[in-house]
Amino acid sequence: MKLRILIRTTVVCSLVSLCLMLGFYSYYKLQASEIQHDFNLYALVPHNATAVLETQRLAELLEDVDQLQCSKEGRFLKVSELFSFLKQNYRSLLSDTPHGLSKQMNQMLLSFHQPDTPSSQVLYCSLGRDDQSLIRRMVEKYSQGGYPPKTTRYRSEKLHIYPLSDGRFLSLYITDRYMALSFQKHLLEQVIDAEKEGSSLLKRSNYFRTLHDRRQVRSGATLFVRMKRVSMGSTEDTLQTSVQLGTWVEFELKLAERAIYGAGISKLAEADSIRSFAKMLKAQQPIEGFVGNTLPSSTFCYDHWALSNRTAYFGFTLPQTYAQMDPSDELKAQDAQWISLLDSVMAGQATTCLFTAGDTLGRHTCMVLASPLREPDTTEPILKQHLASLSSEVPLSGETFPRSGRFSAFTLPPTTLFRQLTGMADSTLTVCATLHRHTLLLAPDTYSLSAYIDALERGDILESHPLYQEAMSSLAPTYNFLMMADMGQLLCQPKEYMRMIPRFFYRHADFFRHFILAVQYTFTDDMAYPNVVLLHR
Repeated sequence: MKLRILIRTTVVCSLVSLCLMLGFYSYYKLQASEIQHDFNLYALVPHNATAVLETQRLAELLEDVDQLQCSKEGRFLKVSELFSFLKQNYRSLLSDTPHGLSKQMNQMLLSFHQPDTPSSQVLYCSLGRDDQSLIRRMVEKYSQGGYPPKTTRYRSEKLHIYPLSDGRFLSLYITDRYMALSFQKHLLEQVIDAEKEGSSLLKRSNYFRTLHDRRQVRSGATLFVRMKRVSMGSTEDTLQTSVQLGTWVEFELKLAERAIYGAGISKLAEADSIRSFAKMLKAQQPIEGFVGNTLPSSTFCYDHWALSNRTAYFGFTLPQTYAQMDPSDELKAQDAQWISLLDSVMAGQATTCLFTAGDTLGRHTCMVLASPLREPDTTEPILKQHLASLSSEVPLSGETFPRSGRFSAFTLPPTTLFRQLTGMADSTLTVCATLHRHTLLLAPDTYSLSAYIDALERGDILESHPLYQEAMSSLAPTYNFLMMADMGQLLCQPKEYMRMIPRFFYRHADFFRHFILAVQYTFTDDMAYPNVVLLHR
């Protein structure tokens, strides 16, 4: 009897011990997996990154890119050779993983660095079990450049350098938790520095950390962009201009067949003394509605501003304008006089439009700024009297544009007013002005004024254009700034008009010329919401 009890007790104890061992083993395996899964790739990103693309669903992102209309037509935004390398070899990579990429490998970051070239990026991926060997096989498979790979060390960490058949070198830094890949070895050295010194972008930038920590889970793809001083216009322009846009912006990207949407958010640097585009816009009272009924149907670019706080607006534009020239005291006095006058008569918004006008013998690019008057019954006579005191009236081009023949214009003394209100840094300071439908119109010539008035009088307006309606349907009806541009036409304009948009678009003109671009800013409290829409034509 005692022997049977002893045997039974021994068996039970053995089974319990086995269960405990299996439990502890499973627990520690799960803990190791969680540690691996929870590794934050942002701890690797060097603090000097200018942009970061993130996705938790790499496979879906690559599929969405393939479904874009521009991709189907063979047009791609060639900003990253690494992303192109991944996209080209992705299907082959899947052939080595019949069950698809691991959950960890679907987490990807792509950081962008200066100089802004297609090879100045780092690709990061978390790694799950067996992913390390998969990555090595993939890199070795596509790095047959006739030379064996080289291994070097930096701060005791191994860097693997693979020669490619086209003469480039692909550098790999890999551990059991993550890997970093780049065409620039020095960027991987910066990755190692960021990890070892705790000097990553996440640690060093408060603005970036605020955006990153705002949401723990992100769906689809997210793009973070450092919006500091941004170069404007063409690289061939002799006058190099730039604009201080703000701080870091997070864009949640959504890709559709004919459109790319970027819903942005950014924390305003209220304590910062630097004048920025976003802070200037935040100082304005929002405006409601769209202005397609005040734009000629041939308009290919326009922006609509809230201008309730002229002090903030001209405080932003005046220093930038004077930095590009050597203004005389007389010019400064003329500017101050006009700014004071506009402050008393403007209704709090302005629209700048670029459009074409002419006949079958030729089309000309025209530019007009339109600003409605506040309490026009009172302010219009005051403004007209002031204009008449500056110069004699000049009839508009009634022969070419019959509906404008009953209007006249005034030529203003030299002033930077038009440059500040439109961003067009032309060599001439000549400005023509007139009044139409209780609105002050400014233009560099009377031809533009005549064409603008004639189009509106005939009812030949942009509002009925299908592409305009489609672009507006995705934007908020209340905002502080809105810009819309047919990039195909804008990219063909003279250099003075090119200064209206960032240089990035001109460097990749072959891609963007097939899109309608819309950019909108809205604000709540201390947050800015810049939204971007690219609509395929």
